[in-house]
Amino acid sequence: MTARRKITTVLFDLDGTIIDTNELIIESFIHALQGVAAEGFGREHIIPHMGQPLTVQLQGFSRQENVENLTKLYREYNLLRHDEMVNLFPGVAEVIPQLRDAGIRVGIVTTKMRATTIRALELFGIFEHMEVIVSIDDVDNPKPHPEPVAKAIAALGSELHRR
Repeated sequence: MTARRKITTVLFDLDGTIIDTNELIIESFIHALQGVAAEGFGREHIIPHMGQPLTVQLQGFSRQENVENLTKLYREYNLLRHDEMVNLFPGVAEVIPQLRDAGIRVGIVTTKMRATTIRALELFGIFEHMEVIVSIDDVDNPKPHPEPVAKAIAALGSELHRR
């Protein structure tokens, strides 16, 4: 019989996991890609790719290599509408402090930029509960590459156990 390991660390993704940003993301893509993406482009094209780095998604949707202008349009719209369009998923405001009170180390690993990650966490009063934040700004290889998770684990002094 294998010894059971006690959970000491929990890392969360941000968008679509603890904060509902789905509609904001979809609207931001539609805004940025107006007149660029193929006719009929919409939410059904965006949803399967959510969670990938923004540049990768914009390149795929636009079929363009240089997406600096599209990135700028996306981010401007996203920042403008952010606070009115994001919501904390039910139960998160209660669970995060409970985890910390139980001695569990808590952090965020996201493909979102650090500034907007902090903005969202502060908006809902959970920033102070996060011991580590690893954003796309902090890594060379964003998720799904293991670098962001490994960096968060190392920052917390935790151990990575695989099943």
